[in-house]
This record gives sequence, C-alpha cells and structure tokens, in this order.
Amino acid sequence: MTPPSSVTAPPSASAKPVAITHIHAIARDPSDGTLLLATHEGLYAKEADGLTLRGPVMDLMGFTVSPDGTFYAPATLALGQSTCRNPWG
Repeated sequence: MTPPSSVTAPPSASAKPVAITHIHAIARDPSDGTLLLATHEGLYAKEADGLTLRGPVMDLMGFTVSPDGTFYAPATLALGQSTCRNPWG
C-alpha cells in the first residue's frame, strides 16, 4: 500500500480542511494527553473534530515537549504568512 502524499483532516464547521504534507515529529501534550503533530505547516493538535492549528504557520523542523509542558522546536516561517514579531517575522 502506498501512503498518501498528504493527509487531509476532515473539515469542521468553522475551519478549512488542513493539508499536511510532511510530519517531522509526533508528541503528546503532558497537560492533557492531546496528540500533537509538528509539520511543515505548523503545530497541529488532534481534536475530536479534526486538526487544530496551535500557533502561527511555520515549518517545524523538529519538536519535543518537556515534562513540564514546555514546547521546543527549531523552525522556519512560511514566507509571507508570519504573524510573529521580529526577529522571526
């Protein structure tokens, strides 16, 4: 079986479908056990009705969560889509 080139989350009533082209890391949020996906399109949380973007659109090249719940990730921002202030934006 050939894996799909992208994974599309089911649409929710308030969000557009999410096309994930590549996953760099998978982790669980220690505060509530939520599954987190670090992708080329940002950090997504697996919710009951699909995927929810957590934070700005950025290319998360790595990702880990410390036991205290701090997220660590080297990233590059998506060109023209940054909502971050400088030096990131």
